[in-house]
Amino acid sequence: SWKSSGKFFTYKGLRIFYQDSVGVVGSPEIVVLLHGFPTSSYDWYKIWEGLTLRFHRVIALDFLCFGFS
Repeated sequence: SWKSSGKFFTYKGLRIFYQDSVGVVGSPEIVVLLHGFPTSSYDWYKIWEGLTLRFHRVIALDFLCFGFS
């Protein structure tokens, strides 16, 4: 599931959920995905695999009070 494949980090005592995948080896490009309001990082679920085929690293987070953060 989206949650079980993600991770958390703590900032000022608050847990923030994020996804971080390594994609294409040799590509220098990293993409950071920001969700809209009022949604979550899950917005990127359907295209996540395609993004990992294009970029070396794909990162998305849930802003505080959204998704799993």
